[in-house]
Amino acid sequence: MKIMKSFIPKHIRNSTVMAVYDLLRRITNRISEKVICQNAAENNCLLHSQNRIYIPLDASGSSRNKHLYIENQAQWEEIRFGNGKKSNMSHSGCGVIAAYNALAALSVNVSPDTMVGLISSFERNGAILNGNFGVAPGSIYDYFKDRGFETAVVVNNNMEEINNIGKDFKAVIVTAYNNKNDITDMVHTVCITKRDNGEYVIHNGYRKSASSGEWVEFRTGMFTLADAISKIGRDSAAISVIGIRIDLSNIGGK
Repeated sequence: MKIMKSFIPKHIRNSTVMAVYDLLRRITNRISEKVICQNAAENNCLLHSQNRIYIPLDASGSSRNKHLYIENQAQWEEIRFGNGKKSNMSHSGCGVIAAYNALAALSVNVSPDTMVGLISSFERNGAILNGNFGVAPGSIYDYFKDRGFETAVVVNNNMEEINNIGKDFKAVIVTAYNNKNDITDMVHTVCITKRDNGEYVIHNGYRKSASSGEWVEFRTGMFTLADAISKIGRDSAAISVIGIRIDLSNIGGK
């Protein structure tokens, strides 16, 4: 049984896993435009409410250029994503939240409207099993590339290539096995940024503050991206590592 649980992470190439993700997003996404619009209307009301558990705002009520990240996916049960049996952001929205956090890291003017738009975008292009299985990493790459950001992706576990992504890009979105020895621990997608001292920080990594009990960023104590990735879950291994930065010559895109 132990061998079976680790078979995919240890013996199936990431490029093959990525190809399966891309196939699934094309053949298993049957979210209608009607549902997408209904979800957007409901999400718009909730995300613009005075309830601050969703989009983090500064004291002025603005999230503009403040690098305020979403850390509390577990509290997003009411925010719709897809049309499956568990169609909410708490269950399968980690990839969408990672995309939002990457935009925040790049000083894009993020807001509740940004999140409403992201959800709709990935419902149209990227959702797997109608959103029940999150979004394909390739669709996250496509989202940023199509909008004029400079992007790079690594789909192997070459430490040097991964660490170069960490050095060269301001925001990194990583899809990883939570436990490379047990596929049943599932997969998680996070945004990773770097502090001024070079320490990597995992956002929406399911960490709570011991003192306040609030969901918080996870400062890894690590100074290479590969080491930080190993801290995403119990014994993590990357599937996809996407570096993102602003291309000033091409921003605006499609």
